Amino acid sequence: MNNAETLKKVYRLLSDIFGKGAFANILLNTAETIEDDERAYVTRLVTGVVERSEEFDYIISALTEKIKPSVAVLIKIGLYQLKYMDIPDYAAINNTVELAKLLGKSGISGFVNAVLRKSATVRYPDKKDREKYLSVTCSLPLWIVKRLTRDYGADRAESILSALTESEKRIHVRPNIRKIETVKFEELLDFSIDKRSNLGYYVTHSTLKKLNSDTKNGSFFVHNEGSMLVCAVIEAYTDNPVAILDTCAAPGGKSVLLSELYPEAEITACDIYPHRAALIESYAARAGARNVRVEVRDATVVREFDREIFDVVLCDVPCSGLGVLSSRPDIRLNRKAESISALAALQYKILSASAECVKPGGLLVYSTCTVFDEENSAVVNKLLANNPEYEKLKIELPLPFADIDGCAQLLPDIGGTDGFFIAALRRKL
Repeated sequence: MNNAETLKKVYRLLSDIFGKGAFANILLNTAETIEDDERAYVTRLVTGVVERSEEFDYIISALTEKIKPSVAVLIKIGLYQLKYMDIPDYAAINNTVELAKLLGKSGISGFVNAVLRKSATVRYPDKKDREKYLSVTCSLPLWIVKRLTRDYGADRAESILSALTESEKRIHVRPNIRKIETVKFEELLDFSIDKRSNLGYYVTHSTLKKLNSDTKNGSFFVHNEGSMLVCAVIEAYTDNPVAILDTCAAPGGKSVLLSELYPEAEITACDIYPHRAALIESYAARAGARNVRVEVRDATVVREFDREIFDVVLCDVPCSGLGVLSSRPDIRLNRKAESISALAALQYKILSASAECVKPGGLLVYSTCTVFDEENSAVVNKLLANNPEYEKLKIELPLPFADIDGCAQLLPDIGGTDGFFIAALRRKL
């Protein structure tokens, strides 16, 4: 691996993320210029710089006046090497200075050098200013810290934030029982490093690589445990449903899992965008899920022929995504405080329209991958206030969770999962 050229690739990727709003996981998965022997290094630096961007902005602002975004990216690459990588300080600084020269920015190499050398002198906010301190040390925008403090209180907010930002990045997988027996799948795992979860397995990157090489396409899926627990709730409250509607189904994980749990049911999986509907079709085809039917459909609009015909309707709605920061670090950069109310309004429209599609006696499940009350229980309670024909069902799960008005808020600090919210509602007969 040529370290200078590799750092140049890191710089280009980060410039697209910070400058053009590109998504880190998509860039890393599609970048054709990354060689196999440098992929782990590039991935760690890119995701690490994005994750610690708020912290690094604080350091930079303490040492200098406003600087060009291109220079800020350079300094952040150096700061991550200094603070979070096991290399000598002089090497981290020299790497970044040489990168500046390689990029044709030799005129600012001395400035970059000076900022990096002085970075160790920057004092972080006092712990007495709890919200500012957490914003910097957890590297999250201050508005997120303030909102969580409002929703959960200061102590719980700190616990949640620490777990969300410091939790081990684990990969959760499940076997496709249509293509491989569980016992055969477990023979491919190394339980000295991999471990069982309630619904699947947490595996290392090395195990994932082995699974990809040793199994047929579609023999297993990477599937978040919190996402799978949404389907577990449906299973707990539903007996042999015939028709299931998944309103916001892309990329298709829950629809396919429901097709396994209920092989005799017809699963209608929808998305408003054709390219995302195509993702569901691809997922279902790889899984061999023949009982999944895909539609391009606006979940906020009720079609007359869909009223009161489904035994189960699942609304896993678009949300701020704060519960899955470990796998989507650029949420820190792309989410704004003012977007939450707009999301909540959209979520209510989807839930309200979906409620009209459930049969009397049927089940309506609402879920998000966020931890904000405005997107979670507030949306559910508004639906219940305006639709007295629905009642809330108390959720039980095989792992600890925060019970919020009978709904389940999965949190990394108490259950070890990402931050998912699940509510189950029954339409009265």
